[in-house]
Amino acid sequence: MAKKTDLKRTRKLIEGMAIPSRPTVMLEAIKAQNTFAPDLQAVAHVIARDVVLSSRVLQEANTALPGLKRKVSSIEQAVMLLGIGRVRKVVTSLFLSTSLIGKGGALHRLRHRYAEAGRVAAALAEELPRISPACHSGYLPPVESDEAYALGLFHDCGLSLLMQKFADYEGFYDEVRKKGEISLVAAENDRFRTNHCLVGFLLCEDWQLPKPLCQAILNHHQDPGFIRAGKKAKNRKTLTLQTILKLSEWITGELSVNEWESVRGGLLGFLDMDDTQLKQLRDKVQYALRTSEEGN
Repeated sequence: MAKKTDLKRTRKLIEGMAIPSRPTVMLEAIKAQNTFAPDLQAVAHVIARDVVLSSRVLQEANTALPGLKRKVSSIEQAVMLLGIGRVRKVVTSLFLSTSLIGKGGALHRLRHRYAEAGRVAAALAEELPRISPACHSGYLPPVESDEAYALGLFHDCGLSLLMQKFADYEGFYDEVRKKGEISLVAAENDRFRTNHCLVGFLLCEDWQLPKPLCQAILNHHQDPGFIRAGKKAKNRKTLTLQTILKLSEWITGELSVNEWESVRGGLLGFLDMDDTQLKQLRDKVQYALRTSEEGN
């Protein structure tokens, strides 16, 4: 739980920054694409509400699709021709580049990590209820795939703002990650008197994202304390989101071996799973992602 003084100091620190406003249309487009059976007409309708997004989708259709006899001028036609996978990539890329990511350097590289984390988290939200006894028994609440996607997409968004705020942050970040001797959050608190979890939390609050999602972003570098007994129902959604994020980081290789081993046992207990089921979960997620890529 973040202290009010820490939040207040962080809020003051980021005042005056070019903090992106809530990306309503793009988030709606992401949500429309991540339903079980995406309605391409509904996706096109959302995209058509934003001139920048519409122009980017049309540009993609007219430059990336060979053999077209004439230029595409209809958003609906462009979405139909591109397919949901390619449209998702356009929307995500535009959102990250215009909202959070500068050109070049570490900021540019982060966009790919954010997008991958979102895709894996969304797949985990689909697969967990089928494998985890704690999920399909109803003890742990369901997580919609679009909410999981947003969690993966935004969980480290505070990094981008800190890189914009502090000229020396990029070098600091690379050095801490390379050494691995101290947690990034502890190093950030010592150097900048705030950390990317607090910054990301405030940004997502400003965007009016769901409270459990904001809390999961705030706490995603803390030991989640996966203890099943005694957890209040209102806390289980946040812990489930944290679980999905930890699993996503494990599958994408973001966690070191030591970091993973420090949470693996508690996480399995929280989900009421064993190592065999965990491997099954990872394999199903990786298969779903490969199948999605091949279909696009």
